[in-house]
Amino acid sequence: YLFSMLGPFASLTVSQLPRAIDSFNQGKIIQGTEQMLPALLRAPVTAYRYSKEGATTPTGAVIKEANEFTTGQLIAQGMGFAPEGLVAQRETIFKANELMMQVKNEKRKLMSRLDLEMRQEDSDVEKVLEDITKFNRKNWFDAIDADTITSSLKARMKKRLETERGLQIDEKYYPVLRQLFDVPIEKLEKEAERAK
Repeated sequence: YLFSMLGPFASLTVSQLPRAIDSFNQGKIIQGTEQMLPALLRAPVTAYRYSKEGATTPTGAVIKEANEFTTGQLIAQGMGFAPEGLVAQRETIFKANELMMQVKNEKRKLMSRLDLEMRQEDSDVEKVLEDITKFNRKNWFDAIDADTITSSLKARMKKRLETERGLQIDEKYYPVLRQLFDVPIEKLEKEAERAK
């Protein structure tokens, strides 16, 4: 509400400026300029970018080459009307990415649950394995097999072994970062002694 009261400049500063700076840092000058402009002025710059670079995803994957845009499409884009095929493809990409993320997140959650259950005394590993079976039926294209379970559990165990009091430190950073943790670790150990 506060930003809406401050007007478009505040909105530009908070939401668009950081993205514009990021684009400039990546050498994407036209995109950076485009992101700094208000919507009314952005459409012609977008049309110009499409005519030179084509339409791409944020990672740079090409959706539509520059030579695939007709003059009419570029003029329409300059007035704020994106080509129908481009809009449809972007929606499809968004939906596909969302589906893939849902499956990967569900898979990650199941592996976390399995890891947790295997480390507890009152565990319900069989329930997790049943859920994994259900997951595999529904997501046969990215099923959790024995190799997946083994490698996941090994990786999680390795991370736990490399962790000191909640922080996993990369070996090459250990000499520098270790000094930061001397005092807190000492305090944690004193607290643990008092709790006994």
